[in-house]
Amino acid sequence: LLTRSIPSSDGAYKMNVYRNDGGATVDWSTTISVVEIATGHERNVYFHYHEYEPNSISWLDDEHVQINDITLNIHTEYYESFDYR
Repeated sequence: LLTRSIPSSDGAYKMNVYRNDGGATVDWSTTISVVEIATGHERNVYFHYHEYEPNSISWLDDEHVQINDITLNIHTEYYESFDYR
């Protein structure tokens, strides 16, 4: 379920925040991807199990995001907590 989109300051990218319902046997998780507006290319940058909604999400500049206390380069980095899959 897409819960929100957050555009970068230059408008070239947006972060899509998804809430994932694992069903009866697993907890919620959050996936965040970055979409390049010009091409539509979408890249996952963040996955966190046992998270209903991140506490804070922001663009630091046109290439870096901060999700909770984790800073990521949108082109090269990926964060993943415990993965139940």
